[in-house]
Amino acid sequence: MKSLTSDHMTNLFSEIDRVSVGMREVHFNQKMLKRKFESHYSSTEKHNKNITFMSIVETGLMSIILISQLFYIKSLVEQN
Repeated sequence: MKSLTSDHMTNLFSEIDRVSVGMREVHFNQKMLKRKFESHYSSTEKHNKNITFMSIVETGLMSIILISQLFYIKSLVEQN
């Protein structure tokens, strides 16, 4: 059986450092992805509220146009 040398310990510590750096990078990337997702989600939610409001306004305007056209057609039929 081989005995441990200082090279073995050096290699072991360099691997531990490499894994530690990799873990920090993964943690940082995960944190940035979470922030990006939260920011995207809130802006999407805000846009959806604006779209819903404008859809309601558009539906109301289309209803007014429809009703006015029906009264116009009714008045044309009553004139004849």
